[in-house]
Amino acid sequence: MGIIHGQTLKTSNTYKTEKGAIMNEGTRNQLKVRLKKMVDHLDQAEAKQKQSISPSVTGNIIRRRKGEKDKRFFMCI
Repeated sequence: MGIIHGQTLKTSNTYKTEKGAIMNEGTRNQLKVRLKKMVDHLDQAEAKQKQSISPSVTGNIIRRRKGEKDKRFFMCI
């Protein structure tokens, strides 16, 4: 609470930063939540990149046609 030219001022739920700017507590909490979500999203993206790529699928494929001999293929995807 301060006095300016005979008037009293009330400050409610405000925080002063080092440079003297005032931030509302609600705004500060909202920014904290948004920052936490951004950091979590970044961590998830990094974890997804670090996951090993699944080994490629390999196998034998047999193609059968009526009246023809079976053909075998080796597939590597």
